[in-house]
Amino acid sequence: DLEVSGLFGLSSAYEMVDQTILSARAEYAISDGTTLVARISQLENELLFANTGEALAPGLTFGETGFDKEITEAEVYVNFENRGIIKKGVIGLLHTVEDEVGFNIGGILACDLTGKIENTALFGELELDAAGLADGLSFIVGGRFERDERTRTTVDSTGNLVGSGTFSEDVFLPKLGVRYAPTENTLFGYTYSESFRGGGLDVDLGAPFSRAAYSSVAFGPEFVKQHEIFAKTTTMGGALDLGATAFFYQWEDAQVSGAATYPISGDSAIGNVPEAEGHGVELNATYRLTPNLTLTGAIGLLETEITDAGGLAGALGQELPLSPNTNLSFGLVYQSASGFDASARVRYVGAQQAALNQTALDSYTVVDVAAGYEIERQAGQTVRFDAYVANLFDERYETFSEPNSFGGLQQVGTPRTVGVSVTWTF
Repeated sequence: DLEVSGLFGLSSAYEMVDQTILSARAEYAISDGTTLVARISQLENELLFANTGEALAPGLTFGETGFDKEITEAEVYVNFENRGIIKKGVIGLLHTVEDEVGFNIGGILACDLTGKIENTALFGELELDAAGLADGLSFIVGGRFERDERTRTTVDSTGNLVGSGTFSEDVFLPKLGVRYAPTENTLFGYTYSESFRGGGLDVDLGAPFSRAAYSSVAFGPEFVKQHEIFAKTTTMGGALDLGATAFFYQWEDAQVSGAATYPISGDSAIGNVPEAEGHGVELNATYRLTPNLTLTGAIGLLETEITDAGGLAGALGQELPLSPNTNLSFGLVYQSASGFDASARVRYVGAQQAALNQTALDSYTVVDVAAGYEIERQAGQTVRFDAYVANLFDERYETFSEPNSFGGLQQVGTPRTVGVSVTWTF
């Protein structure tokens, strides 16, 4: 629960989130080295803002505002290995349906939103043995054919249409690569792949606060081409793993906050930027200090730039929003022979823009801890107990901040969160 008191003279309100996840997964060994996997899952997330009944100004109220999301996924795929020149591979089909509803009752927002995303993807990837050319050499060939359809509709309290649209794309996303392992402990490689994100409708939900009418802006799909060069090695008698990746990304029609404006209020909205680029490196290490204690560390460095702004004033040469230049993490894991384990991790995220032409958000550091205990009841059956605390020191940090005509909008990161779970494997 999160209480909000007296915002803009409105009544106090509280936030409540309920989430339910159901999933099932089954494996069937068709033959030696060939496995059929089927998975089905459903997620329901309900977010509700409701009044506490305390109002600084009579008649001003958020009312009851909610956003409900339901995601259903069904997937089936086959894993296989050692089939002639095929070292390993996968081929499968994934179908996802996502339904969304947003509503406001008895408040000043007074709008209803509905949306649906339906995605069907046929995917496959093969690693082909090329030892005839060089020992330890293999090639990667893969791809994903995806049909993505999104519908969005928003109406105000009187039933007037604020915006609607259907965004449909059929795309083929290839993946090509090469891997070379000259020794058992050393690996080099390169991959080229493409990715896609569908278009949609950005709605000005803050319009009532600026005494403006609702409006919306449509934005198109985004495409990314990705080049990665990687290397991995194990040294010090198997105690130390080292990895490095250098990457180069090219965006086409990148979806960027601040690249468009709502036609009535003039506040910034999501739009498309014709071209952008990014490059960087990631370095990681795992050190097994003792048989029970393992240390991990990683650093990521990223530089992005809008290379074609399409006439968008001041955007050329800016970094892409939500792309921190520096990410750091350090962790340790303890595992005992008795079944007990514990871990701790420190994460640092550097400064970043939330939207174009905005002041950068401050960097932040978060500490997470976890512990678990596993009991083997009999052969093939285990019961595991887990507990965790995310954001142990309750660090308060912004993940989004943007000025607008009613003063500004800020979004904060997840506060200290405590969780427990029990897992029965049989």
